[in-house]
Amino acid sequence: MDTLHWGADWTTKEDFLDQIRDTVRDENWIIDGNYREAAGIILPRATTVIFLNLPFTTVFFRALNRTTKRILSGEEFHNGNRETFRGAFLSTKGIPLWVIRTYRRRRKRFAELKEKPEYSHLEYVELFSVKDMDKFIEKTGSM
Repeated sequence: MDTLHWGADWTTKEDFLDQIRDTVRDENWIIDGNYREAAGIILPRATTVIFLNLPFTTVFFRALNRTTKRILSGEEFHNGNRETFRGAFLSTKGIPLWVIRTYRRRRKRFAELKEKPEYSHLEYVELFSVKDMDKFIEKTGSM
């Protein structure tokens, strides 16, 4: 969803939610991401929610590693945007800080989601480790 969300110069694309609506109109689709504003569009049409509930240290250090690699290599993030040291580490919008700010909230939101009657049609898969992810992929085949 990052590609659909982020426009040039780190601006939110105006048609982000329209693109999500267009995507989930199709019979088969897979969406990765957790944009709260898109949940009401996605979840009613979804069949399965897979939550990678990895330990904080795993999530944080992977985000830190990806961010650092993109800064050093100049690799594009999405739609021409590139991470900078200033944006990643001296801004409140940097990905490592975002992980720190949202980790517990995202876990709580997933637990609450499973309790909502309007989403009782969903199959919930919660994976707690890389080993769990590997087993899931092996069991279900490559997606």
